[in-house]
Amino acid sequence: MSIQGMRRRFAVHLRYVLYLLIGVFIIGLPFVFTPGLSRRTEDEAQEATQDVIARVNGQPLRRASLDKWFDQSLMQMVPIYQSIGQSVNLNQISQFRLQAFDQALMTELLLGQARADKIPVSRGDVKRQAERMADEELRQVKSRYKGEQLQQALGEIYTRTEGRPRQRMSEGAFRKWVIKRMVTQGGDDLRAQIAIEKLRQKVSGSVSPTEQELLASYDRVSLRELTVSLHPQGKPARTEEQARKRAEQLLAKARQGTDLAALVKAESDDQALKAAGGLRSSLSLSALPPEESRAVQALKPGELAGPIKMPAGYLLIKLEGRRRDLPQDFEQKKQEHLRSFTDQRRSERWMEYSSKLRQQAKLEILDPEILGYQHMQQGDPVRAIDQLEKAAPEGARLRGLVGGTIHYMLGDAFAQRGKWKEAADSYGAAVDMLAQDERNPLPGVRGEALMALARVTENLGKRDEALGWYQEASNWSDTPRMHEQLVSIFQRMAEPELVKKEQDWLKTYQEAQAERAKAALEEQRAAAPESKPPTEQKPTPAPAAPGKP
Repeated sequence: MSIQGMRRRFAVHLRYVLYLLIGVFIIGLPFVFTPGLSRRTEDEAQEATQDVIARVNGQPLRRASLDKWFDQSLMQMVPIYQSIGQSVNLNQISQFRLQAFDQALMTELLLGQARADKIPVSRGDVKRQAERMADEELRQVKSRYKGEQLQQALGEIYTRTEGRPRQRMSEGAFRKWVIKRMVTQGGDDLRAQIAIEKLRQKVSGSVSPTEQELLASYDRVSLRELTVSLHPQGKPARTEEQARKRAEQLLAKARQGTDLAALVKAESDDQALKAAGGLRSSLSLSALPPEESRAVQALKPGELAGPIKMPAGYLLIKLEGRRRDLPQDFEQKKQEHLRSFTDQRRSERWMEYSSKLRQQAKLEILDPEILGYQHMQQGDPVRAIDQLEKAAPEGARLRGLVGGTIHYMLGDAFAQRGKWKEAADSYGAAVDMLAQDERNPLPGVRGEALMALARVTENLGKRDEALGWYQEASNWSDTPRMHEQLVSIFQRMAEPELVKKEQDWLKTYQEAQAERAKAALEEQRAAAPESKPPTEQKPTPAPAAPGKP
């Protein structure tokens, strides 16, 4: 594996931990107020809480935790995609499920460590956290509404959450209601959040970098690197011990006088850097992985270091050169730079700690849905089919978005194997499950499943049936990308009327986009200081329930 590959893999681990860090501060509120997007009935939800999807250091990890993180992921990601005019597809939903599994796993690991460290969480801690989150929720609503509209908005949130009508609600009453509801119904989530935050403070709170370390962070370096991978391309995989011993042997050769550039060209597993003798120029120390950055900071030009343990293997490095590139305002804002650097170092310490917990965890994955998605991610449709077929009965019970995704991904696995009949059956099941969920937050995914069903039906030689599925897909597709595909498909199938219908949809969409852009520009001009005072505020969309974006 190349050094870029090692860093990509390391970045994946860090990204999952970053997801956790984000979730730590928002885990309680959405789960208290927002119904699950996987759309189970109460009886099904109770049954799901007994489902053990994995064992982590001997402790059960339950499906309810996975579904919480998945719901949170959707609430975070769907608005982002929509804001840039893109739609979330079913393949991405499977990736969200994998990310949610990792987040649930990390939460369990961190909570387990907090318990082992006997970190206390008092009732007062829970109440104070609920108060902070209630204040933040109220602040967000107040940023959108004022006066009478604010009281009406708070009343509507109460009505939608409690199911009891209330036209108006004061700020004080709303705050008390939110706090009480969070403490009584979301106490466990709040305790988990507080315990993890206290663990984070314990782990990283003592990190206090010096001014010299701050100065060193502005250094730019040129390095020569030799990679020893656990999974070298075109070679047998190595164990951890084999990779370390190999790295030690190569380091000994370099210290005995063998030119490192020549060693890199002959022995490195980083194919991308071989031709350059492993040379990487003008690198920022802050951009390097923490393990490598610490090793580089201890070197003088011409010195070697290693073996450095990385997530995917070992690294040998030689410092070729170093220069310091301080910002122009460094002296004037030294303390501000130091605070920012301290926060960065503390975050790095916390991520390293969390990543180490993950690497050392004894994990047994039991859930065929997660195993199936992992095999698809690894490009192994045969093993994916085996696992997703086991997950299919669970998908039939779940229905909706989660069940539809299981069957859609099973269809993809069959399609990759050229098993068109099996793929058509799976895509058809996905369409049915997505149709059963009227509250699906992503209606466009039904169009995606219909498109897939149409394609495999056409591969089976059923042209007229496929045409019908393509037309149905058009009715459910909400992105220009899919309608552009349908233009090409209907042209190939010699259906000029259907081509015109798709072209008309695209024209209407483009006109609507232009109108929205024009309205946004006019709104910006109206908000400019030199503009006239704004007219009476137009009605705004109904507010979301607490915790929803």
